[in-house]
Amino acid sequence: MEALTKKLEMVKTRINDKINSLFDDIAKEVQQLDAFIIPQHGIPFPEKENPMNLFKRQLKIEELSFELAHNKYQQSLNELIKIGRADQLASSHRYIIGWMRSMERAITEQQKIFIKRGGLDSQKSKMGYYFIQMPSDKMAAICVMHLMKLLFSQFSRDSKNVDEFSLNQ
Repeated sequence: MEALTKKLEMVKTRINDKINSLFDDIAKEVQQLDAFIIPQHGIPFPEKENPMNLFKRQLKIEELSFELAHNKYQQSLNELIKIGRADQLASSHRYIIGWMRSMERAITEQQKIFIKRGGLDSQKSKMGYYFIQMPSDKMAAICVMHLMKLLFSQFSRDSKNVDEFSLNQ
């Protein structure tokens, strides 16, 4: 039991180290942004700050953190593929990777269709202008994350219903 506790603590420590290194990477990148430089010691008077500036900074930080996490995931996946260990991924990971690749291909095709059609003025186009603003891999990752969120929330609702049903029997 004690050995298991030590292993668990080691895993927690490694996870925390990874998270801290990711936060450090995000902080380094954010400090280098020209348009949305965040003051070193915080915003002195946030109540007097333009809300749109705060929103843009937050959006930029979230976008940057997503890009860094996505890049690290892609690097680790590519390393697994390179050494021939990608087949040993859990089946859930394989499904997610398959969904991502399929979604990315479909989004790329749709973006090409919108670009070929032209008329991508933000006033005239209902969807095309906005659809080509984001890279297809990022859009696919967001779609898969929302899909997973829906699946997990439905799973938790279903498991609660099963528990309630079994208690009533």
